[in-house]
Amino acid sequence: MKHILICSTLIIVFGLSTTGMSSAGVILKETMTTEMVSPMGNQTTTDNTTIYMDKGKIKSVSETDNAASIVRLDKEAMYQVDIGKKTYQEIPFKALQSMSEKMMSGENPQMKEAMKNMTPEQQQMMKNMMSKMFAAMTVSKTSESKSMLGHKCIKYEVSREGTKMMDLWATEDFDVGTDFSEFLKIKMPGNKEMFAEFSKIKGMPLETIITMDMGGMRTKVHSLATDIKNASISASEFEVPLGYTKETADLENLYK
Repeated sequence: MKHILICSTLIIVFGLSTTGMSSAGVILKETMTTEMVSPMGNQTTTDNTTIYMDKGKIKSVSETDNAASIVRLDKEAMYQVDIGKKTYQEIPFKALQSMSEKMMSGENPQMKEAMKNMTPEQQQMMKNMMSKMFAAMTVSKTSESKSMLGHKCIKYEVSREGTKMMDLWATEDFDVGTDFSEFLKIKMPGNKEMFAEFSKIKGMPLETIITMDMGGMRTKVHSLATDIKNASISASEFEVPLGYTKETADLENLYK
């Protein structure tokens, strides 16, 4: 479900800001291509995702994973749904926040176990990588614009420690009437500066290109909208389907 989480996070963090338009449901379809280059070899994966957004609700469905992720602000919970197995996990925001705080404080059990077998030099490299992941970011609005799917999009650039890591094109033609940034603060507490920066981005992202270099591995994630429209979305779209079996939430695997 990694593609789903990435998709949802991008939509949540990059705006959904009120633009003065009357709010309505939005359905966005996009293709996400991930390229990973490392000394061990190269790997490219592609996922087609459909994202449903309405007041206080967001759902992301991945064709590749045959799975869905649902965020419900009214229920203060997130649901990870395995469509193929007809199972789901319910994750209360409080549990999500507790785990994210644990992960960001460096108390990741999996990371600690892995570092036991590392040399002092490898351990320091890992610590440097983790520190870089949470380094301050800056967002700059450019003068560039282009039309995508018939909508004017403005280009934004996101940098970390002086190095550009993201290009983003956003349109202000859509609004779902909800600020989802509070949810992201639960997933990533302690990043007030980051949220202040990302608040500069206005509108819905239709294209993002993220580039990351870590420990000899280069990752590029390109998300491109293939369709977007306002729509009246049924409330049932944001519910776990009837007949699905509830499983115990595996929070450590969620952040793995």
